[in-house]
Amino acid sequence: MKILLVAATRAELPLLQKQSGLEVKTLVTGVGMVASAFSLGQRLAQEHFDLVINCGIAGAIDRSFHPGEALVVSSDRFYRFGAEDGEQFLSVFDLNLLAPDVPPFKNGLLHGLGKDHFAATTHLREAEGITVQLVHGNAKSIKVLRESTPSAQVESMEGAAVFYAATNANIHCLQMRTISNYVETRNRASWDIPLALQVLHKQVAILIDSIAGIAL
Repeated sequence: MKILLVAATRAELPLLQKQSGLEVKTLVTGVGMVASAFSLGQRLAQEHFDLVINCGIAGAIDRSFHPGEALVVSSDRFYRFGAEDGEQFLSVFDLNLLAPDVPPFKNGLLHGLGKDHFAATTHLREAEGITVQLVHGNAKSIKVLRESTPSAQVESMEGAAVFYAATNANIHCLQMRTISNYVETRNRASWDIPLALQVLHKQVAILIDSIAGIAL
């Protein structure tokens, strides 16, 4: 079984021991959805994998998720992808530029594997994500986010792009993230990136060990 671990930065990738019967490779895409989609699409065109695992940290919109918590993002979307019409926002689906139920989209969302797909992730909570170009740190824009997309629970800068590339290549994808901060008026002093990375590395290693057991 071949697995590709995908992350925006090298810091988000764990150091893993080699597993018999399992081939694990890594890809550092760079930050943001454009870099992620291009880098992953290019890699998947060159080499076949059975599973893509997107590893990263995220901000919690839903405050029931806490810093240092690991979770599985099972659905994601490109946030505010469309056009403004005065005070109204029109999505690409509203504009009929994309169809919300034509693959890789389902009801306007991009989907990956859920937490119950692997035994090592069943204890984690599942979340709906948004993928942004601009990380929220302003009270006004956060208010717009909460009112326009009340189901959104976490935000990242890459998740939906990884789902998009993997789904188009017909490859299973699991997105695992840990919370580094709450989505609130920007306050770096309240972030805990070291804790988020520590938990992320541990959970991804546990997941790989579990998959290795299945592969054997």
